[in-house]
Amino acid sequence: RYIVTAAHCFKNYMSYHLLSYTFAMGHHQRRETVFVSNAKRIIRHEGYSDYGNMLDDIALVELEKTINFTDHHLGFVCLPIQHIAKREKYPA
Repeated sequence: RYIVTAAHCFKNYMSYHLLSYTFAMGHHQRRETVFVSNAKRIIRHEGYSDYGNMLDDIALVELEKTINFTDHHLGFVCLPIQHIAKREKYPA
């Protein structure tokens, strides 16, 4: 039900903009409709600034629909947990 994305995708975001965002996943061509959902909530990192540098450029989006990962068109992205835990730059 949640996806991680860049906070700069929501520049100048205000909560009343929420209905403006639709998320599509698993599509390889524009006419395909594998998964589409509206956003229920968008949470940008509290340290992110639209006008600063790109530090804290991360956001969490709660979707109205639950993503079905049993669909072969959809999958996970692995995050570099080991590097993050050691505070190393990625890739190391």
